[in-house]
Amino acid sequence: MSVALAAVLAVGVVVAWVRLWTWQRAGAAKASKTRLAILIAAQPVLAILLYLGLQPPVGGGGARQVVVATRGAVAGAGVVALPEAGAAEGAKRAPDLATALRRAGDVRSVRIIGSGLEPRDREALDGVAVQFDPPRLARGIVRVGAPAWVTAGDRFEIAVRAEAPAGVEVRLIDPAGRVVDRQTPDARGEAVLSGTARTAGAVLFTVKLGTIDTVTVPLWTRAPAVVRLLILSGAPGPEIKALRRWATDAGLAVEVRAAVGGGATLGGAVRVEPGALARTDILVLDDRVWTMLGSDGRRVVRAALRGGMGLVLRATGPLPPAVRQDWRTFGFGLQGDGADHVVSLPPAAPDDAALAARRGPGSADVPLAFAGDRAAVPELTRTGYGVTGAAIMRDKGGAMLSAWRPAGQGRVALTLVQDSFALTTSGHGDRYAEWWSALLSAVARPGDGAPPSISDRPRAGVRAVACGVKAGDRLITPRARALKLQPERGCAAFWPRVAGWYRLGERPVHVGAADADPAMQARERRDATLRLVRGDSALSQATPSHIWQSRWFWLAAWMIAAAGTWWFERRRKQH
Repeated sequence: MSVALAAVLAVGVVVAWVRLWTWQRAGAAKASKTRLAILIAAQPVLAILLYLGLQPPVGGGGARQVVVATRGAVAGAGVVALPEAGAAEGAKRAPDLATALRRAGDVRSVRIIGSGLEPRDREALDGVAVQFDPPRLARGIVRVGAPAWVTAGDRFEIAVRAEAPAGVEVRLIDPAGRVVDRQTPDARGEAVLSGTARTAGAVLFTVKLGTIDTVTVPLWTRAPAVVRLLILSGAPGPEIKALRRWATDAGLAVEVRAAVGGGATLGGAVRVEPGALARTDILVLDDRVWTMLGSDGRRVVRAALRGGMGLVLRATGPLPPAVRQDWRTFGFGLQGDGADHVVSLPPAAPDDAALAARRGPGSADVPLAFAGDRAAVPELTRTGYGVTGAAIMRDKGGAMLSAWRPAGQGRVALTLVQDSFALTTSGHGDRYAEWWSALLSAVARPGDGAPPSISDRPRAGVRAVACGVKAGDRLITPRARALKLQPERGCAAFWPRVAGWYRLGERPVHVGAADADPAMQARERRDATLRLVRGDSALSQATPSHIWQSRWFWLAAWMIAAAGTWWFERRRKQH
């Protein structure tokens, strides 16, 4: 368009010259040679001013576009090559984007070629429009989401997103090299892998995408804190016996009280007191106990729940109308007839080898020889209500078996399964432990302070951020050097130089190699650079106003010059 506009204006200049020459020859009073020369010279000037008004230079005043080559691109002549890019003869090397922009002067537009900007260069684009044509994503694992930490005995999940052909399998491999889970990503390339954390410590799991890509996933397993558990039951039975046995083996401080009829109890009176509940982390009770507590007891339980205590409600059968209405006030819905329904659980692992890896070596009390077959999980009985809330466990068909909801500073959970003890008696104690560990972890009273949080997947040579740190906290490097952190508003930045395990207080921090996870790094660079193009940075939004200011400046200049030329030409006719 600019070439066509220039050609039209050039023809207009020639036509204006011909008109002036004809007018000079035909006029009765001829203009002086000086006046004619001025009018002839004014025509190209007017054309240039009109061109600049219709096609203004970006930013005006000498502003221009800079082409920057990033990782995966080769810079040619006149192109700025950042350290990660290749460079041909004539390319301009720069240590970072900020330096390149300072050297270039007045820059209003940056065109990025390659896979995108590194983190150090993204804040340099203040006041600059960004152009970026992203390359196709490389095949591989482009995103991994793992918990910051888990408690020994807990089940954990790792979310994976991959760019790969349909049908390629993604596997989770434990530190011993055994496959503990395998899944086929869905149409969006997403899959969720799971495993069980058995012992405290920091280890590296591995996620493999067929033969295409491999990434490491650090997992920090914390030793469980001593949880004070109070179990109140309306009657003794195998469910309470199995729960007490598992909780004791798991290191919980357990107290069980059960009514046996006729006013007699086992383990103490089935009642609640504010002082006792203030010292309790989790209270487990069933629908029969809820009725036995009376209005005063229920009020004490609700007050303790709002104060931070965890509460687990067990439905042992169809709920009495009063109990059902009370439990609805927690937000669980409880729609349905309450009849007993037989449910099946999904497989614990994709194959026998993965199940053996999850279970571990066994123990003297529960050797692996007594473990049940993967396909022989018993059917369980569920009370027939629909539950709303955050799911803890689902059956094979996806129906919710247990869920939790917030209540003040505490959390309350509801489980509809009446006979989870059948898992222990059929050789599936691992499933039982996984079930109740997830249930109690969801509602347990918060501990005294959480460990520091670290930015996702730190890498050597890249700025990382730790939050929840205090002045004087030190980061211990793999070479046993102590780095004193300088927190600002609870967060501090650090630049790890080498890969390996660091330690911040009690928390281990794994730093990956600078070139680790290439597909994931490429996706992160691509997405971050696209956010700059889409206007997440205020600089790309500033450029249009500069262009329009320049447009009106040149159009105003053309209007003034055209008016002056017209007056200068018509002034001759009056004389």
